[in-house]
Amino acid sequence: GQEADAILISLVRSNESGSVGFLADYRRLNVAVTRGRKHVMLVGDAATISTDKTLGSLYDYACEHGRVVFVEQLLSEEGVVPPDPSAVTLPQLKPKAANKFKQARETRQDKLKDEVEVRQRIEKELKTLSELGGRKEFPSSLNPFERAVAHDVAASLGLMHESQGEGMQRRLCVWKPGYESRPCSGAAGSQSSTKATASSSHMFVKPGENDEVDDVDQETPLQAFERRAAALLDSLGLENPAAEWKAPSKEEVELLQRLVYARGLSLAETGSGKKRRCRVEVEVPAASSVGAGQTAPRTG
Repeated sequence: GQEADAILISLVRSNESGSVGFLADYRRLNVAVTRGRKHVMLVGDAATISTDKTLGSLYDYACEHGRVVFVEQLLSEEGVVPPDPSAVTLPQLKPKAANKFKQARETRQDKLKDEVEVRQRIEKELKTLSELGGRKEFPSSLNPFERAVAHDVAASLGLMHESQGEGMQRRLCVWKPGYESRPCSGAAGSQSSTKATASSSHMFVKPGENDEVDDVDQETPLQAFERRAAALLDSLGLENPAAEWKAPSKEEVELLQRLVYARGLSLAETGSGKKRRCRVEVEVPAASSVGAGQTAPRTG
């Protein structure tokens, strides 16, 4: 994980099928590429790695922003270093490999256009929310990339954003500060609710358009966190003997401490930053203990 002035990355796969094997572990690639202070050199078979989306994108980036040199330009078949590498005729790929190389690049370019369109669409929708106020709920059909873009755009516009629910029922809610993020439709895990909303379009609610909007919608995010935390603590018992908060902010931890101590309980805090966890447990009879905790929605 340490940095170095120059990093040499060997991409050792080379075959006609375009299989990259363990090179598909992009976590390793991310660590390697980001550790060079001044220079990063990739060594590999362009035709093979270009069949992979991520490795192919890295190769495209090197072609556009760096320099690509073929083996024949550095060393001849006789083992002689050419005096002028740029004068060496570049090798030609076999027809099958050349066709795969071309198709892979076209696929990446089309994918890039789609990603740009996704960002533009989400920016347009959230700019409307930023101007008019209110709350927007995205459907559970968002893929991880679309959800990440929506989080990024919301943060850039100064909007509050939170993912709620688990698995196929996970939804993203975005709202303007001062407008509370109530649980998203289907976030509680109801099967019927999921069926009713899975194919629905994006929902946009403006203040005054919903009969359920009341004074609680004027809460700040911290006030809303305090209200939900208090309700969760009051619900602890035999069925829900524990509650846990993931990555709470410093202000939220202080609120939790006050709420917990007021109820005669103790707050266990572990980790720091995004790995910080706050947990509260109540004592239950051994025969009645269900051994399962309840997790509060992530708020930070």
